[in-house]
Amino acid sequence: MSLLFRLLSRNTNWWLMTCYTVAGVLGAMIVIAGLQAWRDIRTLYGMKDSFIGTNYVVITKPVSSLTTVITAAGGQAGFTDNEIKDLEHIQGVTGVGGFTSAQFSVYGMLQIGNRQMQTQMFLESVPDRFVDLPDGCRWEARLTDREIPVIVPQTYINLYNYGYATSTGMPQVDGSLISQIPLHFIFSGRSNQQLRYRARIVAYTQRLNTILVPDAFLKEANQRLSYNSEPQMPSRMIVCTDSKKLSPQLLSQLHHDGYEIEGNAADQLRMQTLLYGICTAIIAIGLIVSLLSFLLLVTSIMIVVEKNRQKIENLSLLGYDRQRISLTYQLLAATFDLVTWLAGALLSTMFYPLFSGLLHSIVPTFTPMGILSAWLPALVLAAIFTLLHALIVRHLVGRVVR
Repeated sequence: MSLLFRLLSRNTNWWLMTCYTVAGVLGAMIVIAGLQAWRDIRTLYGMKDSFIGTNYVVITKPVSSLTTVITAAGGQAGFTDNEIKDLEHIQGVTGVGGFTSAQFSVYGMLQIGNRQMQTQMFLESVPDRFVDLPDGCRWEARLTDREIPVIVPQTYINLYNYGYATSTGMPQVDGSLISQIPLHFIFSGRSNQQLRYRARIVAYTQRLNTILVPDAFLKEANQRLSYNSEPQMPSRMIVCTDSKKLSPQLLSQLHHDGYEIEGNAADQLRMQTLLYGICTAIIAIGLIVSLLSFLLLVTSIMIVVEKNRQKIENLSLLGYDRQRISLTYQLLAATFDLVTWLAGALLSTMFYPLFSGLLHSIVPTFTPMGILSAWLPALVLAAIFTLLHALIVRHLVGRVVR
């Protein structure tokens, strides 16, 4: 086999092969780095909220002077039944739910040591199917219970720690410990009825700025304590899509219908689309370089086969079959592919921490993908390119050896 390899590879231009290898390594490094960036960005934007998924969006109607006049006169400016049906018929929407607001007075009382804070608050709820809590977390309550589960915005904790606590001398509390601090709600409604509950914080959210309680509990409380006898239209809606993430088409449709999107979902989607576009462009450039290197290697092997046509024909007459003759050039191409993609993975592993470190500085909770995110694609792409080269070489030699 060694003699056969030396005979058939004699007309190979090793200087050109080295240039092809360098170009291939550069293209492979670009492709692998782009794939790593793509997966890390997916991980970054795929981080779930403590209870609400990345495929949910909360929408409201814009507040105008007409809205002010209507609500001041005792009217309602929420979502009508027809508007809710229109939302349900938007392509890609799998569920729509309205927020239910407490129609009675709510006072919250937080006590730490001998110090006590009491303020008027408001509660809301959404249908339970939109609340995604860990298994084993109880999300239900009745009016006869003494304790109710609640979901609290993270901004409330920050407001207490860096606003109220620092100005009044109250101790700051960690989010993981606040669930152990006595937090009570006092409900008061019609006929001077009062209900008192201890709140049990089960999750935090960064995408909503309201305190959530179980839907059935709040509706039952409204029936008993509400000052208004008329049913209230939801002023906010939560929309769920059929994909894991929101789509630009859905947000464009909501904007076109005149709705406002709460939070930074739209800004995040724009930034996510931009980053994905950059990653796609990087991967495309790398693939173009890799494919050019691939085609140049095929051209080089084709030239070598033509130069060795007489030798190949003589070897065929001596009893060497097409498979054995092809194996020489297939091993040459396989070596080129393995060196190219493994070297590209090595360089990507060395230089990519610069990019992942930048993401970590922006989002401290971000964790980059492991080393397999570089080496696994490299091995897969090396196998694909090797297989293609093997098939092409077999075809080229087959044109000489019938």
